[in-house]
Amino acid sequence: MATVGNETVMKTSDNINDHQNFEELHVSHKDKRINDEDGKSSSKSAHISFHMPTIHIPPELGSALRTVFTNYSSKSLMTDGTALAKYLVRRGRKSHLERELLLKRVKNLSSIDEVVVDNQFCKPDKFSTIRYRTRECAAFAASRLPACYGATLRVLQEIATRLPEFRPKTLLDFGSGIGTSVWAANQIWGETITEYQCIDISSDAIDFSELLFKGFELIRIIPSGGDPKAPPIIPYIYYRQFLPVSDRVNYDVVIASYSLHELPTIKLRQDAIKALWKKTKEFLIIVEPGNNDGFDSILHARNITINMNADAKKNGLQKGHVFAPCPHDIDCPREYMDVKSPPCFFEQKVEVSLTQCETHSKYSCYPERFSYVVIRKGKRNVDENLELLLNSIAPPYPRVVKPPRHRTGHVICDLCLRDGFIEELIFSKSEGKELYKALRCSRWGDMLKYDVGVADHDELLKEGIELYEKEHRIQAENQVEKIEE
Repeated sequence: MATVGNETVMKTSDNINDHQNFEELHVSHKDKRINDEDGKSSSKSAHISFHMPTIHIPPELGSALRTVFTNYSSKSLMTDGTALAKYLVRRGRKSHLERELLLKRVKNLSSIDEVVVDNQFCKPDKFSTIRYRTRECAAFAASRLPACYGATLRVLQEIATRLPEFRPKTLLDFGSGIGTSVWAANQIWGETITEYQCIDISSDAIDFSELLFKGFELIRIIPSGGDPKAPPIIPYIYYRQFLPVSDRVNYDVVIASYSLHELPTIKLRQDAIKALWKKTKEFLIIVEPGNNDGFDSILHARNITINMNADAKKNGLQKGHVFAPCPHDIDCPREYMDVKSPPCFFEQKVEVSLTQCETHSKYSCYPERFSYVVIRKGKRNVDENLELLLNSIAPPYPRVVKPPRHRTGHVICDLCLRDGFIEELIFSKSEGKELYKALRCSRWGDMLKYDVGVADHDELLKEGIELYEKEHRIQAENQVEKIEE
């Protein structure tokens, strides 16, 4: 059961230990209604909405794409773009969690090419990166550009919504590719950013992105006899193939959008995350595809940066905390394979790409699923006083992690809570009109301005930690036995 103020609602639990059985837990949370400027409570102010309608690429970018695409045949763009998009979706490697599960069930996996587990062929981790030359860049622009742009813009818009006073001046785009993150950041903070530092190892991708930044100008100037070397639409863009060595060079915003999962090994990914965190002055933003591979990259980045807090003072670094989407810095409950939960992802509708015009023409949009994490420099403002806690810079508001299910007379919401649990709450009209209206208006990815805390989470967390330590102790004993053999 759960309580809102003095009322009671039905609740189910999704936690580390017991993910299948629905339990009755006492959840005490204070009805925290936020008032408008006039002092009147409103259901709209009872939740923070990050919903965006179907996102279209900027007109300048669309014109630049049409200009660049004139150098390619339509057939080759459709064929290459469709093939690349399918490959990016289907090439997913085993996550480190899935590999641990396989190693428990299969011995000497590395000594054989293929083994059969549950009637499925499981291959060792073989992952090949894509070398983005001009042809691959054109295929990416024809198939994936609107989706990557829309997902990145949705994440940046959340920061702008929660912190309207934040005005970054410098931005680092790691794995910039054809420049989608720069276009998205320019839509949000174009008036204040004076430096876009793009990092990409592919010189062809850098050249292709410059064509897009100048394409619209070429359309406008060349017919009138102007200079084809016109400045780009977005000024202050600089390119490098590698990260700056010096740690003294920091940036207000560091973005790695759809790039970490391109790194072939976990070691390279780990080194990249640590280097990006050292160059972050305010926000580190990681955006990945909303599948197991992308979510694994998000978890890896989240865990590394949070774990770096322990030695932050020793290494001369500032501590950080998770700004979004998690309302806590505890281990993600969906990190454990035993929970068997789907990856934590969100959805944003974007305009269809060139290669999707035939398959999604009747829908006029494409639902891009993405996972993300935003980590901010500075310690999370935790105070025992709930009033101060809810009004802090990074308030622990519950996050709606699944689309709310509207039923007759009640709403079912899956919320990620500040104590590190995912709860399924069922709210009816009898719980209060303001809360019910807020839940009816909430969407997937929104934050509710209500404090929800599990009363007996300490006992559940203790059992989960004991189970976690037991599994690692067994793994350590098995490793010792292998060494002795």
